[in-house]
Amino acid sequence: MEYLKEYCGIDFKVYFFLNRFDPVRLSFAAQPYERIEDGGTGEDTKDYLVYGMVDKGETLQVGFKGFSMNMTESFHNRLGLLYEAILKEYRTVVMKYQEGC
Repeated sequence: MEYLKEYCGIDFKVYFFLNRFDPVRLSFAAQPYERIEDGGTGEDTKDYLVYGMVDKGETLQVGFKGFSMNMTESFHNRLGLLYEAILKEYRTVVMKYQEGC
């Protein structure tokens, strides 16, 4: 299952991926709106700035494409809010999927 969520309050677009053969792992690719507005990406998630997954025990693994970006206080705070939003999505989707199996 693949789906998109827009987190307008923190200016992130996030694609989520749940593999039905490994339903305890929720993968994601996230792009801050300012990179979209600057023409830094299209719809191809391989070009997104932040990527990762949440696994058993709500362990979050995150990578950053390129490792070079302007880190403002606002962007730092939004990354923290993105962390919370992704964990919430994991709890909602994975738990719901496991109840249906």
